[in-house]
Formats: sequence, structure tokens, C-alpha cells
Amino acid sequence: MRNIYFLLFLFNSILISSAVRYVNINSTTGSSPYTSWSTAGNDLQAVINACQVGDEVWVASGTYTPARDPFGNVSPSDNRDKTFYLKDGISVYGGFNGTETFLSDRNLNSNVTILSGDLGVLGSTTDNSYHVVLFSGNSSSAIGVRLDGFFITGGSAYGTVNNNVNGNVVSRLAGPAVYFLYGNNIISNNKIYVNAGYSGGGIYTSNTNSIISNNEIYNNKANYDGGGVSVFKGTNTITNNYIHDNTATGDGGAIYASYGVDNIISKNVIGKNKAGISQIDTYYYGGGGIYAERGSNTIINNVLYENTSNYMGGGILLYYGTNKVINNTIYKNNATAGGGFYTYLGTNTVKNNIFWANIDGTDTEPGADYINNHDWPATNYIFNNVLQLAQNAYNTVNNNSLSGNISNNIFQTNPNFKNGTSIFGADGILRTSDDGLSLLSNSVAINYGHIIDAPTDDITGATRMGNPDLGAYEQLIGNLNVAESKINYYRIYPNPAKDFLNIKINDKILKIEIFNTSGQLIKTTKESKIDISAFPQGNYILNILTENKIFAEKFIKE
Repeated sequence: MRNIYFLLFLFNSILISSAVRYVNINSTTGSSPYTSWSTAGNDLQAVINACQVGDEVWVASGTYTPARDPFGNVSPSDNRDKTFYLKDGISVYGGFNGTETFLSDRNLNSNVTILSGDLGVLGSTTDNSYHVVLFSGNSSSAIGVRLDGFFITGGSAYGTVNNNVNGNVVSRLAGPAVYFLYGNNIISNNKIYVNAGYSGGGIYTSNTNSIISNNEIYNNKANYDGGGVSVFKGTNTITNNYIHDNTATGDGGAIYASYGVDNIISKNVIGKNKAGISQIDTYYYGGGGIYAERGSNTIINNVLYENTSNYMGGGILLYYGTNKVINNTIYKNNATAGGGFYTYLGTNTVKNNIFWANIDGTDTEPGADYINNHDWPATNYIFNNVLQLAQNAYNTVNNNSLSGNISNNIFQTNPNFKNGTSIFGADGILRTSDDGLSLLSNSVAINYGHIIDAPTDDITGATRMGNPDLGAYEQLIGNLNVAESKINYYRIYPNPAKDFLNIKINDKILKIEIFNTSGQLIKTTKESKIDISAFPQGNYILNILTENKIFAEKFIKE
């Protein structure tokens, strides 16, 4: 968390004296210093170049392609070096319609702002930018940048010779969409898709302290490592992203993290990524969801589902390093060895997780959820997890021995997800209480977690109370202490009720769910007056999601 607080302080402090500069691709009246929508420039790089430390750039909807290389050349010797080159200490925001007064006025989905590397023949990737967006900070004094609210596509990092920018080696083989070197950076609220290179198909960072948050990163490709994201060294937080359908021929279909110090990978939904697609050199690769090598990483409150590796670690591959894997839901991942996760040397604490329906040939095969390398085993401390096989299936013969460093695991017991076939749940929104991999009220995973090092909230932001539930989701129905909700005023009446139940609350209602005492979802609504006339008599549980809180209450149907 330290780097998060530092970044927030840094950006808040430098904004005190900052200017906002505007870009609109349709502007015909732009004039420097571009400090109003009426004088907005139509050349994004020109406006970036006009910025000072602390400035913001607001970019109106449209498709922008880079017109200069990092040195300002409009006709460089290699046209593919053209990129949006960010000046140190600035923030660049997309998602505007060209009339906004406040940053909060923007609408990212309505005002789509595309940064495209498709420079030459449209649809052909052979002449596209090596890096759509590039930041190369000073190795000893970089402040860092913010990139927020863009659709970034069309990068193609298949070059030959490295470039040198601001004293740093910039590889033409990595980071086709976003390539950041040094600094304290924020990459947030972007959609990064259909980019390809040898490393970091969506995002590549090196020696940075970066927050990568609230992005959707999908359909990117890396010929070696990090189909979605590759972070090398530094201290990085990768959180609240949806990373899906990326591929890496080598390691880390979604995320590749190497040599980092105290990286945090949290609250991400990581699904249907592929790694270890083929053998490279004499090595075998993997980590369909996450590959972590050396360094120290905390992998916490994530959902990893249906990721695959032709070799090791369909969900997670841990190689050397010191890692904590806590309160994750690891479901239906597939690999030749270790469908759920695979470890190789290093020291790993693995607790409060749910491993279920992972596949190594079948989901009942030894090694379906876990393999520890036979020749170079890691030291693993595995406790308070749901493991999908019978206890006697974990042994040295199967290379999945729990080695005595175990305590309180639950074996071969269905965790009872709400709906494992619908990851998004009925509302179609990730990280809400109806997500398919959240728990039913009769789950063995409820309150079974170990409290030390457990997160204080779950993937949805709901508070974990007492002993945490296993997996990424806290089961909200069991938390009936409405006083914890901090809602200033609410009323549920009448209770008991016969025909209608009324809810009065001083917060906007986003969704209401009603469950029976068996945990079955009976009704979903947004209305504050609920028709319950057809309900059988008995006890029910009301789960209320508002703009600011989630809480639960019991009621009786007469």
C-alpha cells in the first residue's frame, strides 16, 4: 500500500499549480497553450509537448495516431518508432466530449478515445507502431505519469534493434501498447486490446513503481512472456483489472511479474488466458493466468478461471521468490502439470484459497489442482484451503505432497458456488455479490479462513468479518450486522410482511436480492417496494447493494 499512498500524495500535490490543456481531433481553432476547449489543439503530441510538470491533458473522443518519434521527428528513419511520448510528471486523460468542466464529467464509454498504432496500411500490422504510448523517465529522478481513460490498440513490437530514449534502452520487442520505464506511474481505466509483441502484449513496465488498475486488457499477444501485462523489477500494484483472452507463447498468459519487490496482484478477474503454448529453446513454460519469478509477490483476492497452459501451471506458476497466495478463487484452469498452480523452488504461503475443478488431464487426476516440481521443489506452507482431491491423493509419488507444512485444509468438498457457469452473475457486472463464483450460504468455505494476513475486504469491496471466508468472495448473507453498514438511515417494513416489503434508505439502491434460508436466489429487483405475495411463508434474507455499501437483513413472510 505504501506506493499507492505515495502516488496519491504526489499527484495531489503537483496538481495544486497545474494547468489543464485540451485536445480535440476536430478542432480547427487550436492555439497554444491549449488551456480551454475553445482553443484545444488537434495534435495530441503537440499538446503533451507544451505541458509542464503537474499538467493534465484532457482528450476528446476520436481516433488518434502518433505522428512523431520520441525525438520529435515527423519522418524518422524507422516510421514505426512513431509513438505518443509522454513528458515526465503529467497526466493524460481520455473520455471527453469537448464540453466538460470537471474531470468527473467525462464518460469513457460514450466518448471513446482511441490511441491507435495503425500507422500505414489500415489493418496491416507490419507497419504499425512499436509502442503506441511510451514513457522513458530518468533512471534516478523520474516523477512518473498517469494514463487514464483510453482505448489503446494496434501496437506491434516486432522490431530488431533497440532504441535509446532519454538514456534508456527501449526495446522494439516489448510493450506494443504501453511501454513505461522508471517513475511512479498510474495506468487506469483503459481498454487495451489487440496488440502484439515479444513481451508485455498489453502493458510492459521496467523499474517502475506503478499502479495498474481498473483496466480491461484483452486479446493481446506476447511471443515470449506477459500476454496481458509484464512488470519487471520495481514495486507494482495490479488491481481491479479484468484480464482475459490474452496469449503468451512462453510465460504468463495474463500477468508476468519478475524480480519485483513487494508486488501486489489483487482483486483482478483473470480468465481464459493461455501460456506455455509451445516449447521455447530447451525450456517449458506456463502460468496461464499468473507467472511470478523471483522477487516477492502477494497474490490476493483474485479470481482465476479457465486459464490454460500446455505445460505448467494453468492458473499460477511460481518460480523461485517469496510469495503469498491468499484468498483467491482458482477454478477450472487447465495444464499438463498443475492445473491450478505449480511451484518451482522458492518459499510460498498458500492459504484461504479455493481450488476447484482444475484440470490435469481430468479434474480428478493427481496434480489437477497442485504440483510441486520433483527435482527442485519449493517450500510451501499450505493451509485453510479447499483442495479438490481426496487427502490421500497428495503425496510425493504424485509430486503434490503437502510435506507436513499443512493445517486445516478441506479436501474433495464442493465449495458450492452460486453459479460456476456464469462468472459475471445475473447482473452481468463483475465484482458484485451475484458473481457466479461467490458462495452460497451453505458453503463449507464460509468463516473457514485464517485471519493472519487475510485481506480486510473481498474482491467486491465488502468487509470481511471475523474469520474470513475462503476464496475471493465474502459471503454477505452471513453478515447480518446492519450496524456495520454505516448507513445513516434505513427502514425495512413491515416485518413480518404478507404482500409487500418496503425499503426506505438514504442511499441510492443499485440492486436488491432476496434469498431463502437454503441460499437460493428467489428475486432480484431495484424497487424499494417489493411484491412478496407469492413467497411461501418463512424466513428470508434481504441483500441490499447501494452506491456506498452492501448490507443484509432478515425478514419474515407471513
